[in-house]
Amino acid sequence: MKLLHYNLFLLLIASFCNAQSDESGNKLIGTTVLTASEKNMESRWLHGLFLEKLLKSECLNSSSEKTVPTKINFVEVKNDTTMVVDITINANCCADFLGEIEVTKDNVLNLIYHSYGGYCSCGCCFGLTYQLFLAREEDYDFNKIKSVMINGIKETETPIVWVKK
Repeated sequence: MKLLHYNLFLLLIASFCNAQSDESGNKLIGTTVLTASEKNMESRWLHGLFLEKLLKSECLNSSSEKTVPTKINFVEVKNDTTMVVDITINANCCADFLGEIEVTKDNVLNLIYHSYGGYCSCGCCFGLTYQLFLAREEDYDFNKIKSVMINGIKETETPIVWVKK
């Protein structure tokens, strides 16, 4: 418990030291992780899962073509400390995305994205890649997280196969 309090204290100090703003305030630019969101902080400090990066592909097809369902393409646990989840979504073709993660009460890793930005009169299928860091400490038991889903949509739920030590 002392370690958790110490880590939270260090996080607050790092947030103040790394805060970047200009005369007009903080700015969001492009597809990025909402690093200090409540859900990301809870996932990091209570479950040991840290969303490091959110990457967006170019438009894979426009709305004039067949719509691709929102789905998880793959979940890859690369090693003891890295997980990559690749998903396909449909959104406005001018959208960028803000990413979050959470672990639900049912021990499901929920990948959350928020689209924002300009609005165009077209839709696109995008690929989003979530890159997570797994804090391998005694306090965290990743094996209890059995699956991953997108934005709370149960139909997208996909099992996770953990790397055995």
